[in-house]
Amino acid sequence: MIRKTKASYAASKLSSQPDAGRPDGGGLRWGALVALLAAMAIPVTAEASQFGVRVGASMGNGVSYNSQEVYWRTGLPWGVGQPQSWHVRSALELNAGRLATSDDSLTTAGAGLHLRLQNPEVPVAVSGGIGPTYLSESQLADRDFGGHWQFTSHIGAFASLGPGIGVGYRIQHTSNGGLYSDNDGYTVQAVELRLSF
Repeated sequence: MIRKTKASYAASKLSSQPDAGRPDGGGLRWGALVALLAAMAIPVTAEASQFGVRVGASMGNGVSYNSQEVYWRTGLPWGVGQPQSWHVRSALELNAGRLATSDDSLTTAGAGLHLRLQNPEVPVAVSGGIGPTYLSESQLADRDFGGHWQFTSHIGAFASLGPGIGVGYRIQHTSNGGLYSDNDGYTVQAVELRLSF
C-alpha cells in the first residue's frame, strides 16, 4: 500500500482544482504568487523612487488604440543577488493612464509588483511584473473587458542614459483573469522615459 504524504496529497488536490494552470486565471494567480515570493527572498536596501511616462499603441486584437500612462515606482526592501553582479530588485509601482480609440476612451489606475534583473556591467536591464488594474469603463469600442477590475502583466527592457534618467520598451497585457464571463483584454507595446530621484 502506498501512503500519500501531506505534501503530495496537497499537491494532488491543487492540481485537480478546475483553474490550476489554465489560461482563464489559475496560471495568472500562480505566476503572481511566485513573483511575490521571489521578491521577498532576501532583504536588501530599497532603491530610489522613479517617476516616468509611457506612451504606446495596441498590438493585434483587431482594434487600434493608443495609451498614455504616468507612473511612480518606489523600491521595496527585497531582492535576490548582490549589486555588483546579476541581481533582482523589487519595487511597488502605482500608475494612472488613458486608453483611447479614435472616438472613445477610458481611464486606468493600477498598482503592482515590479521586478528588475540587472548587472552593473551590462547596459540593459530586463523587467517584469503583475498587478491589479481598474478601468473606468468595461467596454472600449467593440472590446468587452467583462468588468472594471483587471490584471496587468508586463515584460520589458530598459537602458540608463545617465545618472537618474533612462528609457525603456515594454509589452503589457491587461485582462480579467477569468473574473468575468467576457474577457477580451488588450495588449499594448509602449516606450517609456523615467527619472530617478
